[in-house]
Amino acid sequence: MRSILDAISLAPFEAMLGVVGVISGTTTFLGVAPPSIAEILPAPMVLAWAVSLLVGSPLILVGLATQQLRVEQAGLVLLAATTLIYGAAIVAVQPATATTAAATYVLYAAACLLRIRVLTRALRAREVPRSETE
Repeated sequence: MRSILDAISLAPFEAMLGVVGVISGTTTFLGVAPPSIAEILPAPMVLAWAVSLLVGSPLILVGLATQQLRVEQAGLVLLAATTLIYGAAIVAVQPATATTAAATYVLYAAACLLRIRVLTRALRAREVPRSETE
């Protein structure tokens, strides 16, 4: 349990976004979709959105807990897509009144993409150059 808390403390924002994603994906999968998503997406796409959250969010948490950067990256890709879709849905449903909420989700997507970039650099730094292995 201590190592999980240590891992989460190193990336608390990603961890909490992962938890929110699990909650949102679960409630949507059980039929309680956010109104903006349910209003603009057909039912199969709402289900795909929920599944993306239910796959991506736990991947982030597992990647953090096990320090598997590629697993975390995979989860962040899915979370970036779902949060970007949600931000766009909010704008489509309430363009004049929901700019703050939409901006929040679009910026979450941007944060996911920036974290993916950081993880990519960390993974490249771990790689041994080919010339040293020959």
